Amino acid sequence: MGSTTATSTSWGSPDLTDVTAAKVPYNDTIGLSFDSIDENGSPVWRFEPTAEAIVDPDDNVIHGGAIAGCIEFVAAHAVYEADRAGGDWAPADMRVDFHGWVAPGSYRVRGKALRVGKQLAIGEAQIERADDPSKVVASGRVMLSRIPA
Repeated sequence: MGSTTATSTSWGSPDLTDVTAAKVPYNDTIGLSFDSIDENGSPVWRFEPTAEAIVDPDDNVIHGGAIAGCIEFVAAHAVYEADRAGGDWAPADMRVDFHGWVAPGSYRVRGKALRVGKQLAIGEAQIERADDPSKVVASGRVMLSRIPA
């Protein structure tokens, strides 16, 4: 677990560790929690899927919607971190690529802002195994549209 040196952001909180509980209870439900801001200013989150995120206990496979939710949220977080103008964003389009099945375990979700414009932004995220970051299990891109003030 890393620590953050983040200052006030457009998320409205100087301490991003409270984003999950304060803003998006769904993250707690699926097991997504803030970890750190990396050296490039991009967010890193922990994903430890909960029982609610499992499709079928007999199969032990994580639901694709929970995986897509991680991609969407962390990619959007990267956009918020990179947005110098501030303001709010809403998803306009999303693509998720599954690189294999995701079983219960520990994962890291890394976000990156690719483009932040006046009206549109693109963020990406990838989910990798916590014990082996070279094992990416899913990745995706999210296009966001700025919400008018």
